[in-house]
Amino acid sequence: MTNQTSTETLPSVQHMMVDLETMGTHVGAPIISIGAIMFDPNSDNLEGERFHVGIELESNVQFGRHPDPGTIMWWMQEDRAEARKAMLSLDKVDLYVALDELANWAPETETWVWGNGAAFDNVILASAYKSVGLEPFWKFWNDRCYRTMKNLAPDVEWEDWGVAHDALSDAVAQARHMQKVIKHLGIVV
Repeated sequence: MTNQTSTETLPSVQHMMVDLETMGTHVGAPIISIGAIMFDPNSDNLEGERFHVGIELESNVQFGRHPDPGTIMWWMQEDRAEARKAMLSLDKVDLYVALDELANWAPETETWVWGNGAAFDNVILASAYKSVGLEPFWKFWNDRCYRTMKNLAPDVEWEDWGVAHDALSDAVAQARHMQKVIKHLGIVV
């Protein structure tokens, strides 16, 4: 097996890094904000379109998504003050509206959706789509795990971008880190 060195041999896909801020860690957790960036993992350039939306907690509950007390207490810790401030400053929309906006923002071409953990961002996001009666905008076989990729190159330095635990800041930081990981590994995705 050889490493591919040209994107010409890969399928034509778009790459989206998604990050969620939630009020729980289970599949039915309320989503309080979504951040996403379109990016080219095989490049050093991070000029992709960005998406950021705040979501009403109440609308999550109306759609059967329930918070976890432990996560609420995690958000209340003093070192989360800047993240809380950033999250509270976002205009909030209904969960259905937020998910519909994300789907309309996403490219119409095949999109690989990268999340930080095989069982977190993408799984919770897909579950939220089903909660509001919509189909996810990506196919399940296009789920990608950024956490797996970063663990393949633990020596590649992480750099914060913006506010830690702000959905858009984390999505951008993860995409930047992913580009470094791909370059370090000498692969093309």
